[in-house]
Amino acid sequence: MAHQKVTNLGMKRSAEDLYNRLAPIAEALNKVQSDKCMIGDAMTIWREVEEAFIRTGDKTAQKKWKERYNQAM
Repeated sequence: MAHQKVTNLGMKRSAEDLYNRLAPIAEALNKVQSDKCMIGDAMTIWREVEEAFIRTGDKTAQKKWKERYNQAM
């Protein structure tokens, strides 16, 4: 398979940003949907998502996370 170069760097950056924002959420959903996941585990996983958003410095995602957290609690 031949390697193809991305010509639209703006689109590439947008795709990378979206992946970085959604990856922690996807990982959390996989963990929470496990048959072995308890409510305490879900709280730990919830906090892991927050930590992932803090690491990325994504203020918008952090704000949305906080809104959802307050709604759930």
